[in-house]
Amino acid sequence: MIDKEVINEMKELQPFHTEDLIKDLYSWQEFEQLINLRPFVNSKRFHIITDKIFNWQPSFWASDKFSYPIDVVVEETQNNMAYLSDCSRASKKINAVCEWLEYRLKMPTDAHIYFSLNKENKSFSKHKDEAHNLIVQIEGQTRFKIYNLEDKLIIDKVLNKNDAVFIPKGYAHQAESLSKRLSISFPMKPGDSKQEEFESRKWIEFKE
Repeated sequence: MIDKEVINEMKELQPFHTEDLIKDLYSWQEFEQLINLRPFVNSKRFHIITDKIFNWQPSFWASDKFSYPIDVVVEETQNNMAYLSDCSRASKKINAVCEWLEYRLKMPTDAHIYFSLNKENKSFSKHKDEAHNLIVQIEGQTRFKIYNLEDKLIIDKVLNKNDAVFIPKGYAHQAESLSKRLSISFPMKPGDSKQEEFESRKWIEFKE
């Protein structure tokens, strides 16, 4: 799944870049199926990077009144970057990566799916996160700048398909889309965790 050497590097909690980390993890086709499911565009899970405030009338059959109408999703993602959180079970492979990381690093892990439909879509400005993050490029190109704790630039790399960066908690970083792109971030909760904080990774299968 992920080489033992990479896992050991992550345990050191130092930023790094690596090429060709995970192949065939996800695709635009799989993401297309996901984003057309109403629960995945709930406003608490689907985040559009914009200052706009949205109001809408839910459709008659909607059981989830907080999901963005599809027209809003289509229009806004043409002009803004967006991401989906709480996606660790978005596919069997993503779930397996989360399980692999949790077993070896002993930290509850989620998956966030980021996408930009053109390079003009703005991402986050330089910032720090409260979680450790392994970010895998799925499609397209993203330039990552990572700074050390003294705010000195230490990594400036363009991620291509299957490449990854690891960004520990508290390290400032910035991502710039260089093309239409799709990436997955695996945020990991730092510190000691109780067993109940870990999600079951059992995958439901219906066999003939």
